[in-house]
Amino acid sequence: MWYATETGNWQIIARVMNLKFDEKDPHYFEISKWFWDKKEILSEDANKINGKLVKIELGDYEWNKQTIKTMDITIDDNGERLVRQTTYNNLSRNAIYCLAGLDVIDQELFLTLYVSKEKGNKNVWVKHGMDDLKNWFDREKDIKARTKAVMDWEEFVKYSYKELDAWIDETLIPKINDAVADKDLLDELETVEKKPAKAPKKAEKKVETPDDSLPF
Repeated sequence: MWYATETGNWQIIARVMNLKFDEKDPHYFEISKWFWDKKEILSEDANKINGKLVKIELGDYEWNKQTIKTMDITIDDNGERLVRQTTYNNLSRNAIYCLAGLDVIDQELFLTLYVSKEKGNKNVWVKHGMDDLKNWFDREKDIKARTKAVMDWEEFVKYSYKELDAWIDETLIPKINDAVADKDLLDELETVEKKPAKAPKKAEKKVETPDDSLPF
């Protein structure tokens, strides 16, 4: 997704880095400004992004002959748009579980990266205004029941998230988008997107590598 801003045809992207590597090292947001395929790093050590939710969009790209699903979480910080561009992984799914429990999303969102003290897992903490959000769903009935363990040719257990992600796509994300109270933010974005700048043929893909090492 590309959109024009008052300062030109550029986009600010937030990607989670260091998600798959050394567990002792914290993960962080890389905040970068893109003008087509040119990248300018704005921050490499941010652990929090915030702003009002505009919308969540679904997408995909091809990687090693596989289709990788993505979601773009667009937030507005006092008129400046930032896109949290992500694959489907532990962090992005948990953020969706938290947001899907809200009937109305009308406060600023805070997405903060942290490592749990108990298990040392990398995760994201979601706040809506002053309220801490939690996973609203039953982990066994709603999440694990939609996730299937499968064996590959090396007898290594992997997980199929097809049913779980279909539920996220078809039920949870539409519910979240419907709950966004400030429709004017969406109207502004859609008005600009009606006349998008023409992208070059070979624009670099700007999403994090999928990580399914942490189930659910």
